Amino acid sequence: GAALVGVGGRPLELDPVAVATALTVRAPGLPVLVGSDGIGDAPYNAARRFLTLDHLSGGRSGVVFRSGTGVAAQTAERVSVIRSLWNSWPVQTLLGDRERGVYATTDSIRRIEHSGEYYRVAGALNSPTSRQSEPVSSWQVSSEAELRAAHGLVDVVIVAGDAPLLVEAWRSLDQE
Repeated sequence: GAALVGVGGRPLELDPVAVATALTVRAPGLPVLVGSDGIGDAPYNAARRFLTLDHLSGGRSGVVFRSGTGVAAQTAERVSVIRSLWNSWPVQTLLGDRERGVYATTDSIRRIEHSGEYYRVAGALNSPTSRQSEPVSSWQVSSEAELRAAHGLVDVVIVAGDAPLLVEAWRSLDQE
């Protein structure tokens, strides 16, 4: 099993990442998925929070992205920036070599330079990738525009809304 936090709707009082973090302390080893609609959460901050949860859960976390704005292109850009940030500091750079006095190398840290329609982000995340490289990414789609934007961008696509039409649209995307 897994815990789904903030996936059914936007919690008004509790932050899904904070709740999921508390769950990982109370139930070690429990996989957690947190909802993210991007409202009021800049990509850099979101990437840092989701990756911290992944570290704390031992690489057992994921994010269910949703289009809180209703604009598929904005959600796609947000997901793309977040995933780039997750991979900007490879965990392999952490050496922890006490004998040589070297904690990490910096030559593999990749600065991202993103200037898009909705977001501008420069720099690398201030945390290395996790045990599983990055949290599992999924997108809960409810329109064909979201489906097209999610195709090839996330690990899992969750179909909501008019499911039969969206599943048929997905099949056509795979044939293109």
